[in-house]
Amino acid sequence: MLCGDYFLQRNDQVLVVPVTREGQAIETANLSEALYKLYSNNKRVVLLTKTLDDGISRDASTLSISISESDSENLCGTYYHELTIVDPVMGRSTAFKGDIVFQSTENKES
Repeated sequence: MLCGDYFLQRNDQVLVVPVTREGQAIETANLSEALYKLYSNNKRVVLLTKTLDDGISRDASTLSISISESDSENLCGTYYHELTIVDPVMGRSTAFKGDIVFQSTENKES
């Protein structure tokens, strides 16, 4: 799944993030840090945190953020999320930020 898509509650899923700077791919092997945070929509409460090798994996110029079934157990609606990366040469930067939507997977009976 790419940034901007919706996710499903109570599902294992992966957020794939192409890492670029000024349109050029960045080799993720050079990153010293990557930090993903999922916040409540008002940005006051951190609901989920992932770091390199603990929920974030890297491959060439992409980072993959794993969102597990248990991570998304109680998520339904719109949330704010962001990914911060640190390159020893280029420094700290925000790879992306914005809203993410989790759709309910509960069946509603009338």
